[in-house]
Amino acid sequence: MSTQKTIISIFISITISVSILLLFVNYYDQTIISVEKNSILNQNGTNFYSKLSNSNNEKIFLIGSSQIGRFNETNIQYLLYENDQNYEVYNLAISGDTPNKRLNTIDLVLKYQPSLIVYGIGYRDFADVQILSEIDKPDSILPDPENISTLIITSFENYLEFDLELIKSPKTITIKLIKQILGQKDPPKNLHDRPNSPFYHTSDSNSIILNNFELKRSMAAFPYKLDSINPLNENKDVDALKEIINKIQAQKINLIIITIPYSQYYLETVTQHNENEFDLIIDYLSDELDIEIYKFHKNFTNKNIWNSNDHIAVGNSSITPNVELTKIISNFIGE
Repeated sequence: MSTQKTIISIFISITISVSILLLFVNYYDQTIISVEKNSILNQNGTNFYSKLSNSNNEKIFLIGSSQIGRFNETNIQYLLYENDQNYEVYNLAISGDTPNKRLNTIDLVLKYQPSLIVYGIGYRDFADVQILSEIDKPDSILPDPENISTLIITSFENYLEFDLELIKSPKTITIKLIKQILGQKDPPKNLHDRPNSPFYHTSDSNSIILNNFELKRSMAAFPYKLDSINPLNENKDVDALKEIINKIQAQKINLIIITIPYSQYYLETVTQHNENEFDLIIDYLSDELDIEIYKFHKNFTNKNIWNSNDHIAVGNSSITPNVELTKIISNFIGE
């Protein structure tokens, strides 16, 4: 009898998990999925690629995850123009990007022969992310419904290349699901006009700068932590990054790498192991592969620029990382 109840409980848990997944799929913005998953993989080209094909100007591409997506390509281009450096700047960031994922699309990016690629990397590029509720949970011989749900959602997230930033808040998900069941729709977001950022879109909420209290509270509620970064010779994303670099260098395209900026509160959560492994990766790229690397990850901790602890606010040329990156690019192309 007990076994039968257990089987029924497991079946109900799986049913609930799948139902939640289907609702989540239904409310998720299909336009974003189309842009992130389909457009960049479309070998026939989209309007964006047609735009690149029709342009004879020299180009600079920014690539990486949503964290590099927060750098404002329009303002970087404007600052370069002011310095009589007439380059078109494109931000090709994709939410949830990692070197292993970027490897699948880098050939399409290189097809348009940019003069320079700026690749933004951070801790999350080389480590998996773990949900905090799973840590230190007592062992059980029974399947955990939460584990089943997490596995389904994580697999779905990886397949569609979701950014965990999109599902940070269980409260937000619950509200959206209830609205969806009741047939209510959220008002459309006021999306920014970023024609040179085709795969990563931002809205007014991404321009809000949080104060220290809000950042600290946000970090305390952050539901994820990084797993340990695997050693250099066992890390699939390091291998993928090396292959990407080889492809870029084979086409004689210039490359610089920047490390993604983080707030002080985020850096306090990074373990010593991950700090050491990340440093080893950076040293390897610089010393062994002869890549110019600029370390931003600890440079702006106390600046008033943070929209979240691991994302700068989308802003104008006064946002310090935009200014500093422009200086680096300007010096590099001016040599």
